[in-house]
Amino acid sequence: MTKLKDMIPGGKSDNMTLSQIAKKHGVSLSDIQKEFEMGMKVESEHSDNIEKKKEVTMDHLFDNPKYYTKLKGAGLADELDESQVGELYVQIGEAIEKMDSGCEELAKLLKTPGGGPSQEFREIENIRSSILALKNLFGDGYNFNK
Repeated sequence: MTKLKDMIPGGKSDNMTLSQIAKKHGVSLSDIQKEFEMGMKVESEHSDNIEKKKEVTMDHLFDNPKYYTKLKGAGLADELDESQVGELYVQIGEAIEKMDSGCEELAKLLKTPGGGPSQEFREIENIRSSILALKNLFGDGYNFNK
């Protein structure tokens, strides 16, 4: 990450990178990056200016590399509560799986033995193609391979 423009004079992390903050605390860069992403969500509550959000987040991480994890653990960072979103992804994922399973069974019934596919079978295959697109779209939030 490049050094940030100083938007708030006197910040503890002025002219520092995430790598330098990680090194200061003896933690991995990936851990600091995850914490930084959490911080940017939390600080969005206080400012729309991305540079200010970055600077405040960096200052908090300068003091404590687990600042936002602790904030979340204390129930003080509602922006980081993903349980509602996670539950929605589960519901959508389960619905997609049911549609896929139903289409697969229907396709088996509609396939004509020894002959070409029926019109209905081709329509089911089109639906299954759409289901595959939904799986790709929601695959980051739901494990379809379990």
